[in-house]
Amino acid sequence: MPSILVVDDESAVRALCRRALARSGHAVALAEDGESALRALEADSYDILLTDINLPGKSGVALTREASRLQPGLGIIIMTGGPTYETAVATLQEGACDYLPKPFDPDALRAAVQRCSDRRALAAGFQTQPATDARLRLANERLRQAEELQNGFLSIVSHELRTPLAVMLGSVDLLAETRDRKQHARGIAMLRQNLKRLHERVETLLNYASLRRGDVAARREQLSLRTLADFVLEDYRADLRSKDLSCTAAHAEDLPLLWGDAHWLRIALHELVDNAVRFTPARGAIRLETWQEGPRVLLRIANTGAAVVPSELPWIFDAFRQTEPHLTRRTGGLGLGLAIADEVVRLHGGNLTAASRPGEGTTLTLSLPRA
Repeated sequence: MPSILVVDDESAVRALCRRALARSGHAVALAEDGESALRALEADSYDILLTDINLPGKSGVALTREASRLQPGLGIIIMTGGPTYETAVATLQEGACDYLPKPFDPDALRAAVQRCSDRRALAAGFQTQPATDARLRLANERLRQAEELQNGFLSIVSHELRTPLAVMLGSVDLLAETRDRKQHARGIAMLRQNLKRLHERVETLLNYASLRRGDVAARREQLSLRTLADFVLEDYRADLRSKDLSCTAAHAEDLPLLWGDAHWLRIALHELVDNAVRFTPARGAIRLETWQEGPRVLLRIANTGAAVVPSELPWIFDAFRQTEPHLTRRTGGLGLGLAIADEVVRLHGGNLTAASRPGEGTTLTLSLPRA
């Protein structure tokens, strides 16, 4: 309920106002003249000022002017006797929202306060409407973007799961229909390749779901970032050969160990290397480096692929975002890899950054605290 400051030199009027307004749930403060009212306004904030127009010392008109200056938006009700109606009207023109002729009963007082409260609420609504409209537009735009991301992600997931399943079904049919050893071997190879692809996609979805739920029981142990990186690169030797990519690794001497979970850090490194392999064109180059800077151990992986559009770079670690439209993209993946890597690194007290320039490809840099 609005808080109200009542100003009147008659104690009986002040008492009447206090009883009537307190029964309606209002917080009521009292003042007997203009000077004490100004001191109250300087000390506390009020919603409504209920003042007599004839006060000893500072008049109600002067009080109205100074009160409006001290607390803009203050609702002001003038209590007036019959001979001062013209002055009351003038005061209304200066910002008071209502006047209350004396003598009045509690119902008339409460009605005047309610009218004043309604006018203040209406005025506040007009003032805040542009900001409210702007917030609604922003919220609608975010909802539209979220729906667009969701639709794109569902299309990607459908493609990434349906494609290997279709190939696997074809391979099974081939195996069932042929006794030719070469055809048989080809069918087995296709089955193995697409089972591996399907397994990777499902693992990616499960890893992302675990991170989102906070269902990660990290085991802390001392680890070598160099060893982890070399293991991951070895996992991608076949992919590197298939695209004729050159890959070099440069590790600093005496690289400190770090505390972390080997399983999850390996997943993060897998996602970083996978991203580099997928987005580097055939016969391109990938370079991985590790080094120490003060209390942190760093890893950088750079590729010679196409640069990320500058407007997309701030969102590169967001889930479901890919730099290529899902309908025309040339690379596979669910759009979750870098989001997973970023979350794992943050869980280890580190950070992951990206830089990209036309003609120079994209560089991802991982920083983790040393042991």
